[in-house]
Amino acid sequence: MPQSQTKPEFLSRPGRASRAQQVLPGQVVFATRRVLGRRFLLRPDRELVWLVKYLLAVCAKRHGIE
Repeated sequence: MPQSQTKPEFLSRPGRASRAQQVLPGQVVFATRRVLGRRFLLRPDRELVWLVKYLLAVCAKRHGIE
């Protein structure tokens, strides 16, 4: 089996994946959308949009954000 079929392409290129970043309470984090091989990993369909809105609302309520 070719190596590209055993693991994702980005894992087979050393030094190309970013390291995990520690996030501390109260810290502001900038997040961007990611692509792999110039393909979006999530498609913006109705269910995904609903899920993102729901999760944002849950997190906002949990942390007292209006």
